[in-house]
Amino acid sequence: LLFLGLPFVSGTQHRSFYRGIGLCLLLTIAYYAVTFVCFELGIRGEMNPAVAVWGPTAIFGGAGLVAFFRMKS
Repeated sequence: LLFLGLPFVSGTQHRSFYRGIGLCLLLTIAYYAVTFVCFELGIRGEMNPAVAVWGPTAIFGGAGLVAFFRMKS
């Protein structure tokens, strides 16, 4: 989540700092919502347990790494 949120807060664009913090908060809420849904699907047997546990981390982690490496410093 740090790699995904950091570009929103420290970006050199004309964005507001508070807008970046708000986007980070929304990303965190989205991550936990996807995680809880995947856990529930894994417990019910509707999703492979390994995918249910590691899927949200892989998706958000991959997006975070891409956003982090695209960030201009």
